[in-house]
Amino acid sequence: MERLSDKLEESEKDRVRRETELLSKINALEAKLSALSEQALHAAAKEAAREVFEKMVTDRKLDSLSDQVQGGTKGLPNKID
Repeated sequence: MERLSDKLEESEKDRVRRETELLSKINALEAKLSALSEQALHAAAKEAAREVFEKMVTDRKLDSLSDQVQGGTKGLPNKID
């Protein structure tokens, strides 16, 4: 009977040890997932900011070009004889 009790106790210790190892691995994986998610979020935000900046630059260039075209024709006759 005592041997059976010892075996059960050893089995329980082994189960607790394996459970602790698994929980540790799960926690490590969750930390990695959080880090990767944060990196992905930063990458997406960086890409969105880049796109907004490029659009602003493009819009500004178009506005500047439009101003040049309109300003460049001032003082000239509307039609050439």
